[in-house]
Amino acid sequence: MTNTELEKSVEIKNSQIEHPRETPLEINHEIECPRCYAMMSLCSDFDSLFYSCEECSFILYTIKKNNLP
Repeated sequence: MTNTELEKSVEIKNSQIEHPRETPLEINHEIECPRCYAMMSLCSDFDSLFYSCEECSFILYTIKKNNLP
């Protein structure tokens, strides 16, 4: 195999490797409540995030994604 063929082979293999998806860097601090349509605020406990509605006391928890292969 020549150098150029080897380089092309490496380029093809590199392009076929799946790159991990980038995680969003922004999170909304307020969203609309699905129950009463008021604004819900982002809150946090020690290790979890959730949205809380002051109008109807609805709580919407977020879940963590496991980074499994």
